[in-house]
Amino acid sequence: MGSSKILDEFSDIVVWAKGEQRAPHKPLLILYALGALSRGEEKLLFSDVEKPLRDLLKEYGSQRKGYHPEYPFWRLKNDGIWELDNAEKCETRIGNTDAKITELRANAVRGYFRDDVRDSLKSNKLVFAEVVKSILEAHFPETLHEELQDACGITLEFSRKAKKRDPAFRERVLRAYQYRCAICGFRAQMDGRHLALEAAHIKWHAAGGPDTESNGIAMCSLHHKLFDKGAFMISGNKMLLSENVYGNSSFEEMFLIHHGVAIDEPVRQECAPSGASLKWHETEVFKGPARNL
Repeated sequence: MGSSKILDEFSDIVVWAKGEQRAPHKPLLILYALGALSRGEEKLLFSDVEKPLRDLLKEYGSQRKGYHPEYPFWRLKNDGIWELDNAEKCETRIGNTDAKITELRANAVRGYFRDDVRDSLKSNKLVFAEVVKSILEAHFPETLHEELQDACGITLEFSRKAKKRDPAFRERVLRAYQYRCAICGFRAQMDGRHLALEAAHIKWHAAGGPDTESNGIAMCSLHHKLFDKGAFMISGNKMLLSENVYGNSSFEEMFLIHHGVAIDEPVRQECAPSGASLKWHETEVFKGPARNL
């Protein structure tokens, strides 16, 4: 099978959508399965996958009352790239065609990539890398790509260029915030270049967030990473830290001290963070609740 055909199949997976809610269940299962395949594990027993996939959903998905690794494990077969052993033995839930999680466990259901897809991924390292990159770029911000690869046990020996973005976005956002982290005020230069200062997308580029100043905030690399992890949000113009985040004295100096404090405003009002983008981040990324003020 040609590499472009495989990429198309992975790009065409149906991801559950309701408005602007994030649902990275299938992408996370695919990344986990790709990591397992690279280690020689071709067929994955649901009982073995259940906990690590639930952990990935908690870590990299939106905050939810419950996490259901059985949904992507069962539903990915509808996209044609994933097959299941013993699926016919499973009783489905009332009202839909999903198997009960107890059925997946009891019937030792195993999931795996379709044979020709698996063979192409195993025999062509470039195709494998392109599939990984396409999944990461389509569903997660760049700050989490390397971390997700580590979490899923993926090592890329070949890679392709990242999807093109507006090259002027970073400069416009940094200029709007006078080349300072809007959270902590960090600013450093070397040979005229700004160091560890980034333009954070409020609504992720992977989720359709635009490369506009109102969808960006200048942040040091540390605050950017934790913003994308959902450790804090911006409400109105204040930084609010999740009560689930804690640490040592350095944490207090770098994060806790900024809790409830107004972030720096951009030089022009039209560059101020979009309320719609902030709401998306609060709903889809932030791991609340926020600490008391």
